[in-house]
Amino acid sequence: SGKAEAFVAAHIARDMQVPIDLSIGLLVTGTLFRLRADSFQFYAKIHHIIADGWSLRILLDEFITAYGSIAQGRDIPLAPLTFQYADHVSWERSMEETGAWREQETALMEELAGPLPVLRLPYDFTPQTLRQFEGSELVLDADVALYRRLVEVSRTQGYSMFTLLLSGFFIFLRHLSQQNDIIVGFPAAGRLS
Repeated sequence: SGKAEAFVAAHIARDMQVPIDLSIGLLVTGTLFRLRADSFQFYAKIHHIIADGWSLRILLDEFITAYGSIAQGRDIPLAPLTFQYADHVSWERSMEETGAWREQETALMEELAGPLPVLRLPYDFTPQTLRQFEGSELVLDADVALYRRLVEVSRTQGYSMFTLLLSGFFIFLRHLSQQNDIIVGFPAAGRLS
């Protein structure tokens, strides 16, 4: 009913305004709402400290797969994890104990010590001398065949779609500028693919 959906929407809107208290340690919460006798809606709130957009996409895909399998009485077709969080912690500790972090940091700081490269693009206008950090957005529609091909390439090569498209963007900038050193910044939080 419309009342149930309105109740759920209001609950979610209120809950999203309440920050997660890291001192409590409850970084994931979930609520299952019953809308009708045969209709439910699941709401989860996950702190960004434990999952980024890419991880959330994987989690959601696996959740949908598992739910569908359980609903149909089938075994869940997910492969067991080959890498656990404890493995990552162990690797981090070994990097710290051997000093590898310091070596990598020193090498990176030396590489970035000089002036950073400025991208020189061919302009069809006179660039402003005053730096303004304003951007814009360009939305392009790709045909279905191209999209499917990109998905296939990213899956077979083991790259996220984000990494594949970012690589294409670097190649495009290299072609326009004829420069080898190119820096591109992007927000890492909230990345979905």
